[in-house]
Amino acid sequence: MKSRIDYNRPTAMMLGRWQPWHQGHQELFKKSLEKTGQVIIMIRSMPSSKDNPFDVKELISALTGAT
Repeated sequence: MKSRIDYNRPTAMMLGRWQPWHQGHQELFKKSLEKTGQVIIMIRSMPSSKDNPFDVKELISALTGAT
């Protein structure tokens, strides 16, 4: 995934587990994007569990399909 970040502009940073990515996350992303013009989404890697069923690759796939 190629970075398209303009380091001279304000940037919102979203850190989370995103287990799973849902409409509330999507709305937060949209509002952050409207406010700053660019957003960096960081995925906190967690050991697999009932509360964290998705691995990082699955989350990236879900995020890139949702944005």
